Amino acid sequence: MFLHSLHVNPVGILAAAVATFLVGMAWYSPLLFAGAWVRLNGFTQEKLAEMQRGAARTYGISFVAYLVLAYGVGMLVHDESLHDGVFRAIHLWLFIVMPVSLTALVFSDRRLGAWLIDAGYQLVYFAVMGAILSRWG
Repeated sequence: MFLHSLHVNPVGILAAAVATFLVGMAWYSPLLFAGAWVRLNGFTQEKLAEMQRGAARTYGISFVAYLVLAYGVGMLVHDESLHDGVFRAIHLWLFIVMPVSLTALVFSDRRLGAWLIDAGYQLVYFAVMGAILSRWG
């Protein structure tokens, strides 16, 4: 009953999740940050091959997570202007996602540069989700 009262458009949710995937394809492509991301994470060719073998599962879980995230963002930017939807989503990233992921970084052995690439991707896809869901949410 609670979820039905939140009125988020399923088409907008799907579009936002697909757009997040497309942004990720570009972000982690050789044209942008793939080489630096692999290097900063210290991945070997063997590790990359192992990751590719599990790619379907990884992408499937990611897509479900993006659907859930899009639903949440959609609840918050529903019926906002495009500008307000983008900035509300950026604020979600800035005041919730970024501090949580930065805290996780300082307690891990990951490099700051790898985190910056991932955090940049998150910032961009939050803005994209905010744009899409402010119109289709």
